[in-house]
Amino acid sequence: MHSLSQRLLLSVAVPLVLFFGFMTLVLDSGFRTLSSGRLHELLDSQIIALIAAAEPEPAGGYGAPIKALDSRFGTPGSGWYAAIRSAHHDWRSPSTAAVTVHFGPLLAQGQRKFLYTVAGHKRLAIESRGVTFTDDPRNVRPVTFSVAISLTPYEQQLWQFRRRMVFWFSILMLLLLATLAVLLRAVLAPVRRLEREIHEVEAGRSEVLGDGYPRELSGVARQLNALLIGQRKRLARYRDTLGNLAHSLKTPLAVMRSALSG
Repeated sequence: MHSLSQRLLLSVAVPLVLFFGFMTLVLDSGFRTLSSGRLHELLDSQIIALIAAAEPEPAGGYGAPIKALDSRFGTPGSGWYAAIRSAHHDWRSPSTAAVTVHFGPLLAQGQRKFLYTVAGHKRLAIESRGVTFTDDPRNVRPVTFSVAISLTPYEQQLWQFRRRMVFWFSILMLLLLATLAVLLRAVLAPVRRLEREIHEVEAGRSEVLGDGYPRELSGVARQLNALLIGQRKRLARYRDTLGNLAHSLKTPLAVMRSALSG
């Protein structure tokens, strides 16, 4: 790569790519952390609602009226699933009718568990709590409450965020590089002018370089002009010396020619 502007652009483009790549990773990590926190909050709120809606069932154990829960727990395959389980009873929301969901092991009183699993080609986030009711008429203890939510909407949001972030960072980087290219063209204009004037001198269409260069190049231009003027003076001296030598040899050669002719 022989172009100075291309080298400068490359030297700036590489750090820009690294910077934007690092910022992309940082923002992606922050977005995933935020999404994970919101997911935990959603699971907490739904499992609290499930515990509050739990009622003893005639056959034993506990169940929850769907009207007291989010409507998605009553829609099969909705991605929202709930379960109330004990050693002798297993209640599940109608949304699990078409999907087999493994909610994990039964928990003891006060235990909490968060895990990921797969059901029907969908990743699920599951939160479970072990609860004991002190006024339990059937002495069913402990009871494990579980809520599972599909991660598909969160994964879609994450991919949308990543695509938008990469798109806008790419646009921003291209704009920065284009602006830098324009600035480099303006900054390097005196260098290109110096190159053109040197070609003019080499072609014999000019004798010296012009003036008006920036401070960084004015010294170079002066030194080149001094070199050109010195070279021109030396050539002039050589021509004068050769002319004088030719003139001094002219008379003796004429005498010798006359003598030889006579």
